[in-house]
Parts: sequence; C-alpha cells; structure tokens
Amino acid sequence: MADIQYYERIIKTENTTKKVLPKILMIGAYIVILSIWFVIAVRYSINAAMIMLIPLSILTAVLLTWKYTSVEYEYSFTAGIFTFSKIYGKSKRKPIFEGDLKKLISVTAYSESNVDSIDAHTVINATPSACPNPCVCIFEENERKTCIIIDCDAMTAKILRFFKVSAVDRSVFYKIKRTVEDNDA
Repeated sequence: MADIQYYERIIKTENTTKKVLPKILMIGAYIVILSIWFVIAVRYSINAAMIMLIPLSILTAVLLTWKYTSVEYEYSFTAGIFTFSKIYGKSKRKPIFEGDLKKLISVTAYSESNVDSIDAHTVINATPSACPNPCVCIFEENERKTCIIIDCDAMTAKILRFFKVSAVDRSVFYKIKRTVEDNDA
C-alpha cells in the first residue's frame, strides 16, 4: 500500500451567483470610493500629488484583497494525517484542519439529516455545488467532534478505509461505484 502514503486533491468551486456577488460588490465599492475622492479633489482644488494618493492606495488595497475572492479547497493525506486547507487566489494556503486518520469516527455518504443529527463542534463544508460523491468525515480529538464534508473519489475512500476500516460505511463505496457507472453509460 505504498501508493497511498501521500494523496492530494484540490476541489475547485464554481462561480455561482453567491460567489460572484462579493466580487461585484468589491468592485462597486472601489469605484464609489474613487468617484467620491475625485469629486472632493476637484471641488476643493487639491494638488496633483494628493489627488493620486488615494487612488494608488485603493489600487494597493485591490491587489492585496482581490485574491480572497477566489477560493479553492485542498485536502491531502500524508502518512495517516488528514490535512484540509483553503487556497486563496491560487497562492496563499490557510490550513483549516489537521487530524490523525486513526481518530476518524465515521465516514458516511452525505445527507442533510445525516449532518444535522451529528453533535459536532465544527462543521466544514468544502464541496462544489455539483458534487457527485459528497461524504461526511467525522473526527474526534480532545472530546471535540469535527465534521468535514468533502467530495470523495475512489482513492480517497480507499485511503480512509485503509487507515480505519471500521469507520468507513459501505454506502460511500456504493455511491462512488454508481457514479462511475452512470458516467460510463
């Protein structure tokens, strides 16, 4: 089983209306601020150096904050450690969760009632809107449950089962198999 000592998967989120709206609002806010500044600069005859100070500082703010509007998720398995991260602007990685696969309680196929019935301290949902195989992974560390909803592929299911056979429900494999068969047809 040397082939599953390391596995990494990036989950790209689609641009839905809910995800595009913050970008539109951010652009609108930048335009409004610049417009107000130019009106004030012309009205009160502020010199050219001062006129350019605000737009340059807003441009700097745009460059520093724009990457936070493009978010991807990544999960990886490294020698029995599950690491879950957010990637901002395809460059900055922020670790959200890291857990030992030996402390995995259960892995089941996703359903909303399934997640609502779990008394988890933290729920992390990192599935794209059209996710074919969502599954719920529940970890318990220091008497705190963490519920992570991921898009599970065949390799992910094999790794989870390899490290903790008793935790993985057969419904996960059944759903993956059914999805593969539907795609082949």
